[in-house]
Order: sequence, then structure tokens, then C-alpha cells
Amino acid sequence: MNQSPEKPLEDLSSPTHTPIASLLICEKSGRWAERLETSLLDRVFECSHSRSLAQCEDQLRQRPHSFMVLEVTSLNLDGAVHCLAQWSRRFPNAPKAVVGDRSMQPAEALIREAGAIHTAFSPRNCTPLSKLIARHLENFAAPPRSLQEEFFARIR
Repeated sequence: MNQSPEKPLEDLSSPTHTPIASLLICEKSGRWAERLETSLLDRVFECSHSRSLAQCEDQLRQRPHSFMVLEVTSLNLDGAVHCLAQWSRRFPNAPKAVVGDRSMQPAEALIREAGAIHTAFSPRNCTPLSKLIARHLENFAAPPRSLQEEFFARIR
């Protein structure tokens, strides 16, 4: 078998299809990521975590069809709403959900106006958000492997 120099034999065993969408969680506390990942255990989705709005935007640029979960706090509300409005225009194929503690509930109308499709103010009830995430990401499952990719994946 003749291999081109760009793709040596050992590279064929690695997956060549990078998902175009993943779950992007932007939060500082970590409690939402833990709950969401627990509620999505039976699903196989790539999940990325970030702690800053700039990192979130970088991740959205790399995967513009991702589902974003953004945590708002009293400290980041203004910046988060501003970014959410911008991202809703620049990344219309990436649904955005906003999470926060109960003290953020009065800002829900502002958050939704900025582009959030869902809000949650208690990590105890992640089921509706998990269903939205799963439904969106299932639409962007990795494409089927070629016969050659399937062969090398099975012999590993």
C-alpha cells in the first residue's frame, strides 16, 4: 500500500472526523458542568470548559454549531449579556443557554432578549436543559467512518 508523505500509516488509526459541534460550558464555579455531564452520561458528546468570555468566543469560532452554556453572576452580568447579544448575531447556529444562581433570576428577561434560548437558576433541575443539549448535538453527530477508518479503529 502506497502512503503519501502527508498521511503516514500510524495517523490512519486516529479518528479523522472532528465533530463540528460540542457542548461548550463557560463558568467559573464548576457546579453546572458537573450536573450537566452527570445528566448526559448516556450520551457521547465532546464537552469543552472555559472560565472566561474570551475563551468561550474562541471555542465558538472553532465549533460554530456548538451548544453553549454560559454562567452569569452579578460580577459578569453586563459583559455576559453583551457577549451573548454579539454571539447570537455572529453564531446563529449555536444555541445559547444561560445558567446562574437564583439571585440572577430578575435578569432573565434581559438575558433572553440578548439571545438565550433557555435559562436555569438551579442546578438541581438540569433535565430540560440536558434535553435541549442532547437534541441539538444529536443533529451534529460525527459523520460515518470510511471503511478504512472503521478497519483501523477496530484493530486498535
